[in-house]
Amino acid sequence: MRPVEAVIRELAQSDLVVLLLAETGSGKHTTARRIHGISRRRAQPFRWFPCSTLKPEDLETSLGSGDVLLNAGTAYLDELADLSAECQQRLLEALTHAPGDGSEAGERARLICGSARDLEVEVKRGRLREDLYYRVSGVCLRLPPLRQRREDIPFLIGHFLRKYARDFRRTVPNLSAETLRLFLDYSWPGNLRELEDAARVLVALGDEQVALGGLRA
Repeated sequence: MRPVEAVIRELAQSDLVVLLLAETGSGKHTTARRIHGISRRRAQPFRWFPCSTLKPEDLETSLGSGDVLLNAGTAYLDELADLSAECQQRLLEALTHAPGDGSEAGERARLICGSARDLEVEVKRGRLREDLYYRVSGVCLRLPPLRQRREDIPFLIGHFLRKYARDFRRTVPNLSAETLRLFLDYSWPGNLRELEDAARVLVALGDEQVALGGLRA
């Protein structure tokens, strides 16, 4: 993830619209927060909006003053292809007309979009406007799934075990060599989310076999 972190740091220095592409559970939301957290907007709000539940009026009120981009801070739109046709139209209008120079209409918010689906396929199927896709995909960051970054697994499992040991006020469990080997060999179809869930069960129950039984494969 070090090369990805280097790109994140570069992206944080600008206000460009960013599109994050990754499998479900690979850390799109966390990456969006990371970009916001090291940007000049870090003291301003970070707003997360699942596109599947957004309504046209939400784009006018929840995200800011009649325009999706007029509130300072960062707006993260999760699963862009789930936007309704009317919301896609409203968002395109906001991206086209919102000011970006801190003028009297208000400072433009940073927009980050995320998707676990191939958006070019969604465009071809008519589920996503082509003009909106091109508007948000100028800067695209693809996050690798966990199975492609196995060298990170020991660090991640250690982080999650310590996190839930603090939350549950328990000692950090020492995993057996067999369990560690399984974690390294497992394909993690649920990615980081699945790894974190396994760590939570390990700490909560203190039973490796029960935790391993919850894995999909």
